This record gives sequence, C-alpha cells and structure tokens, in this order.
Amino acid sequence: MKKFIVSILFILSFSLLANDIKACSPGQTTTTHYGILINGCEYAVTMCYLCGMHSTSQVELISYWKVDPNCPQTSSDQDVLDRVFEIAYSWDFLKQYICVSLEISPCEGEGINIKHIKPTCMQKWRDSQTNIVRYIQCIAGTNYCEETYRYCWQPGIGRVEVFLPPAVLVGNWGDCPSSTEIPEDPPIGGQWPFSDCFSVTTKCNP
Repeated sequence: MKKFIVSILFILSFSLLANDIKACSPGQTTTTHYGILINGCEYAVTMCYLCGMHSTSQVELISYWKVDPNCPQTSSDQDVLDRVFEIAYSWDFLKQYICVSLEISPCEGEGINIKHIKPTCMQKWRDSQTNIVRYIQCIAGTNYCEETYRYCWQPGIGRVEVFLPPAVLVGNWGDCPSSTEIPEDPPIGGQWPFSDCFSVTTKCNP
C-alpha cells in the first residue's frame, strides 16, 4: 500500500510539473537558454515570449536551474534568484536571445513596449534522475505580475528604459505564503520532489 501511495505521488508530481513549466499563453513561444554565468556556475532559463514591432511584446520566466548540480555556488539562493531575474529580463538579454528583431526607435516617437511577466510565487523541484534542482512557478497558484517597460533611444543619452505603471497582479495566490525566504532543496531520494512555495518580490508585491 505504501509503495502504491508513493507511486501515485510521483505520477501526480510529474503531471503537475509538465502542465506547469511547459505551458505558455496562446501565441507565445518557449525557449531555453544556457550559458548564464553567476559566480562561476552556469545557469539555464526557460522563457515564454511574444515579440512584435507594433504591439507590446511579452517575456515570461518559467523556470531556471544550475546546469551542474555539483558546481559550488557561494552566493545565496536569494542572490542567485535576483541575478537570474536581472539578467533574464534585461534589454541586452532580450535583444540578443529572445526578441532579436526588435529595434529601439527615438523617444520622440512611440518607442517599443515590452511586458515583463514575472512569477510572484515559485518553488523548487528536484529531478530524481539528474539531481538537478529547478526553480519553477508554484504549481499551487497561477499568480504573476505584469510590469510594462518602454524602451527608446535618446540622443546624447542612449537607450532609455522607463517603467509604465501600474504593475498588474494576475491570477490567484493559491497556497503561496507571504514569506520570501527560499526553502531548502528537496532531499535526494525523497518521496515528494517539490519544496514549499515562496513569494518572489516584484513591483506587485515589493
């Protein structure tokens, strides 16, 4: 009976995971990018995106992970998370790897708008076959924050990036706690491969 319950838990967990990290909104495309270096360790991100010259483009971080689980990371989990978000949503990253066809226009015109869709609740998932721990959007909630930024070119200044309020919270909080403290990694060989959920600081929940 115990083995049966454990099997059901693993089937449920992988079903929930598949429905979570692989799903993008209609019209969006999924991409995975490796090569993000943070304090000597390589990280990868999976993102959804929709790029358009005459409409608001969208980018959304779905998950990220340390490629080599044995790489010694001296930075805290929080510092790594902050750095991943900083890089993945930066103009340089978006222009080079995501919306490569976008071109910034002068600020006297319309410029271009990009909607940063950021998860406000995440959790860890341990792949039992590789021992890689992924940070994914919390499977218990569907909430995220939409932050829209305008990019344009100002002579004598260069690229200008302006946040266009308001930030919009979409979805529901589910079982996400208010704490932003990142929990420990799920144990190797544990019966449940997910950690507790935790809140992520955005402009919706500063």
